[in-house]
Amino acid sequence: MLKKSWKQMNLRGAGLQAVNASLTRQMRHRRTAYLLLLLAPLGLHRFYLKELWGGVAYLLLAVLLILGLVTANIPFALMAGVAIVVFLVFDAFWIDRRVNDYNKSLRMRIFLQPGKNTGEEKPTETKKRMPSFADQEAMLREMTRKKDADNP
Repeated sequence: MLKKSWKQMNLRGAGLQAVNASLTRQMRHRRTAYLLLLLAPLGLHRFYLKELWGGVAYLLLAVLLILGLVTANIPFALMAGVAIVVFLVFDAFWIDRRVNDYNKSLRMRIFLQPGKNTGEEKPTETKKRMPSFADQEAMLREMTRKKDADNP
C-alpha cells in the first residue's frame, strides 16, 4: 500500500527533491578543484570555481612564461614562473575556502529566494522557519497516511 503512494508522488515537480537535485548539479567539489590545480598554468581550477579573472591571470602568466622561454629571456620567464608558483601556493589554501563560500552562496540563493520554492509571494515579518528534514519526513508520512485512509 505504501508503494502505491510513493508512485503517485510527483518527484519531478518544484518540490524539495527537484531543488536538491538542481543544487547538487551546481555545487563545486574540492576534489575536482584540486585535480584541476595540477594543470595550474591553465587556471582551470579558477574557471571551475567561477573566478574568471583569476583564470585569466593564470593564462596571461603562462603566456608570459612561454614568451620568456621562447625568446630566451630567462629573467622574464623566471619572474612569470615564480608568480605562478606563488599563486599556486596561495590557491592550495584558497580552494577550500572558495568551495565553501561558493556552495554556501549557492544554497542561500536557491533556498532563500522568496516565492521560488516555498510558494510565498513575498517575504513577511512573521515568516516561520523552514521545516527540518525530520519535520518534512513527518509531513510526508502524514500525507501518505491521509491518502491511504481516503483510498481504501
